[in-house]
Amino acid sequence: MSFIHKKINSVEGEKKRKTKKIVALSLLILLGIIAAIVGWVGYSASNALDKITDGDFSLKQFFQSTTLKNEDGRTNILLLGNGGSNHPGGQLTDTNLLLSYDHNKKQAAMISFPRDLQVKIANSNETNKLNYAYAYGEKNSKTTSGGEVAKKTVSNIGGVEVHYYAIVDFIGFRELVDTLGGVTVNVEKAINDPYYPKDFFDAQGNYRKTNDYSPFYLKAGVQKLDGATALKYARSRETTSDFDRAARQQKLIMAMRDKALSLGILSNPKKVVDIIEVLGNHLRTDMSVTELKEFITLAKDLDMGNIRREVISTGENSLLVSTKNSSGQYVLLPKDGTFAQIKALVREVFGNAENEGGASVNGVVEGKIEVHNGTGTAGLARLLAPKLREKGFTVTSLKTATVARDDSILYDYTSGNSEAAVAMIKSLVPEITVIKRIDNAETLDFKLILGKNYTGD
Repeated sequence: MSFIHKKINSVEGEKKRKTKKIVALSLLILLGIIAAIVGWVGYSASNALDKITDGDFSLKQFFQSTTLKNEDGRTNILLLGNGGSNHPGGQLTDTNLLLSYDHNKKQAAMISFPRDLQVKIANSNETNKLNYAYAYGEKNSKTTSGGEVAKKTVSNIGGVEVHYYAIVDFIGFRELVDTLGGVTVNVEKAINDPYYPKDFFDAQGNYRKTNDYSPFYLKAGVQKLDGATALKYARSRETTSDFDRAARQQKLIMAMRDKALSLGILSNPKKVVDIIEVLGNHLRTDMSVTELKEFITLAKDLDMGNIRREVISTGENSLLVSTKNSSGQYVLLPKDGTFAQIKALVREVFGNAENEGGASVNGVVEGKIEVHNGTGTAGLARLLAPKLREKGFTVTSLKTATVARDDSILYDYTSGNSEAAVAMIKSLVPEITVIKRIDNAETLDFKLILGKNYTGD
């Protein structure tokens, strides 16, 4: 081989070695950047998760798997919202929402309990408003916790086990919505609140309360809300009601979940860190890290268009009445003097009352029933519905009969195999004719048509 050829081969070999070094160096730099991002996310996440979880936290929990606590395939989570440490009465909960997930049906339901509902506070001898349950637990944190007291209190009045809780304050809510880039909701009714408090966030992000007003107006229709506006939308009640506010809070939770999914947050390290840091400062939960991961996985696949939402409220055909307690405070009480009707509603909404054939369990009759009002008097079907729920029935719908009739009729689709259920209906609606049918057997156990002989007494 000539000297020239040797020289060319030497130069080309040197180029290849340099190229390999450059490629190797580039890979090392790229791996270093990835490692830095992962380390950044991991360090920020670990610090935040250590703050938000009640139990001990370690990074190895990221790689573990678990199954959420459940009762008969259903997991119940109490979602709470409060003002936070920088807000007067900051430990009192404005939001008391029970979310239930059915693992078998892959469906969810929400029930909002009003903050002014007078209850027996768990782990205490006190009777107070529901919004005080978390505050009581935090005040006595040496022997209990706010989350545990709130869970047990709601469990007692709702008749179901509450497996977990999560609470977020005003600042966390506002910053979380802003981190998501805002949320879109359909404002069904315009809000015009001239008495919205003129509270504000100072330069350090602390929430400050004032005695002045800052009128809040939001027109009806599809609106994109930033964090501050979403907080006002969730809190405004002076010109609507606390029950309207609860319904709006449910809509916001659904909107935030939809927005988080649409952003593909898990593939964006910066968004992950931003959100974890927001939650780390303003969220508490008794879920472990692995349980949080499992819950998020379930939430991703949840059909939000098929979610049932209920607000326990006052009104002619509702379960609560308003009054004043011995101290002159406005409170809400169950109409029936007990929490039996509320427990029946919870069973119905969460699907625990469904039982083919209307069987009788421990003296409570269960079955699916549709009620038609053919009395000619408005409201009688709605007045009967809570009484049926108290007995354990699932009231699938309330309708107005196309034609008024004199007598009441009960269509029995259980082939006559539910004598206990029929007897229970007869005790509520005397002078009723029972007709056995089979055409709606797959969807209903009973269809009740109220006639003029039913007066609601």
